[in-house]
Amino acid sequence: MEKVMLTSCCKAVVGFNSDMVETPICSRCGKALNPADLEKFIRGEYKERIRVKIQNKVERYKLKAKPINGELLKVLDYCKFNLINHIILLGYRGSIVHGTYIPKKIDDKDVMGICILPKEYYFGLENFEQYEKFENDWDVVIYSLEKYIRLLLKNNPNVMSLLWLEDKHYIRKTFWGQLLIENRDLFSSKLAYKSFCGYAYGQLHRMTHGAHQGYMGEKRKKLVEKFGYDCKNAAHLIRLLKMGIEFLTTEELQVDRPEKHQLIEIKKGLWTLEQVKDFANHLFKALEDAYINSKLKNKPNYNKVNELLIRITEEFLTRENFI
Repeated sequence: MEKVMLTSCCKAVVGFNSDMVETPICSRCGKALNPADLEKFIRGEYKERIRVKIQNKVERYKLKAKPINGELLKVLDYCKFNLINHIILLGYRGSIVHGTYIPKKIDDKDVMGICILPKEYYFGLENFEQYEKFENDWDVVIYSLEKYIRLLLKNNPNVMSLLWLEDKHYIRKTFWGQLLIENRDLFSSKLAYKSFCGYAYGQLHRMTHGAHQGYMGEKRKKLVEKFGYDCKNAAHLIRLLKMGIEFLTTEELQVDRPEKHQLIEIKKGLWTLEQVKDFANHLFKALEDAYINSKLKNKPNYNKVNELLIRITEEFLTRENFI
């Protein structure tokens, strides 16, 4: 196949001679071209083509940006680099996306995001895995892309949800964030059983043994004192088990919960501790059955995931250099 490119002499298409040696000639005037000049031009032309290609991708997938809440902007502003410009995906998590949000009484406004770091974090001594900040009612965590993907490969329930939200719950979605969403099935595997089951057991333990622990706010401590167990942990327990069963069975993660009214009842203390435990025992058994019968692959496709990670990082850093 003939190899062609633009040249620096007359900007015409250049064809290499038939035996593919190094002598480039101008297709317009037949003049032999200086290899050094040609190489210099090719490098510049290649960079420009990459820049245009990436910019076109960004424009093509650009969604209407929702204005970021001023309070949230302040929470993100404590990072030592300009975090906003490096976030590729940002969305709500927790009770807001599950449909169980009870404002100002029990729940905070939880937000999760993914960022690609400035290049000095890849080539210098700087280090960053995640940014966490709790201020007023905002509870924010932003993971580096590498940290997020490591958690995702384990089918961590907390981070999986970010790739399965309804569109209204995304605060910022870039081309690269959309790319992660479109490839979310690469991360799905039977490892979800271990993750969902483990997190559910953690909620079961904290439900009765976590009274007045440091992670609790005053609102939550009052609920424990009133009902004798942590109602919020109880709701998390039931939700995690149901989501795990569904994911292993359907290979889809339904973040907006159809049983949201039931979960709100539990959060408000309308279920007794025994009712919660009995229902949880039934769901643990159903989760095990779903695992046994699941058609999910045993492990994620690590090679494809690694290719995706490299592609997103390279494209973003190239974009950062040129745009």
